[in-house]
Amino acid sequence: MKCPDCSKEVSDKADKCGNCGYPIAKQQLIRENSDTTNHQAIAWLVFIGIIVLAIVVNSFLVNEPKENSELRRNESVGNPTKWYQGGTLHRASIEEYWSATESNRLATCADFATLTLKDKVNPTNWEDKVLERATAIKACIDTATEGLPQTQDMKVSEVAAMCTTQLGYQ
Repeated sequence: MKCPDCSKEVSDKADKCGNCGYPIAKQQLIRENSDTTNHQAIAWLVFIGIIVLAIVVNSFLVNEPKENSELRRNESVGNPTKWYQGGTLHRASIEEYWSATESNRLATCADFATLTLKDKVNPTNWEDKVLERATAIKACIDTATEGLPQTQDMKVSEVAAMCTTQLGYQ
């Protein structure tokens, strides 16, 4: 800390300034140490807040899958089909699932997601909630089966059922 009289550095343990002899009050030492600690705590909180914000923003950017861009493309060319319509993979095998288009896989997962929602969603945000769940179910199916030959004969509906349970969508 600095001496309030001559501005020279003074030890935290000193009773007076070694340069000018100015008496150093213990309260001043406590207050300065407390201020430093408070500033450090605030700096850490701001730093952690920025990290959390970056993670949240990144998760929204990363979790905007190809299906959403395909949805925008369909809407921009005047295709009246909604992203959640036209899923045909309910009874398909995982091998057929991987041969299908991204939009078909997402639409099929939307059907599974709808079954998990029932009356739990306000009609005004239904589509957003279904998209959130369908994307999570699709990601779970993809992760559980991608590149695993032993899953190719499994039914999409069976894997989706396991995923909805794992995701807590019961």
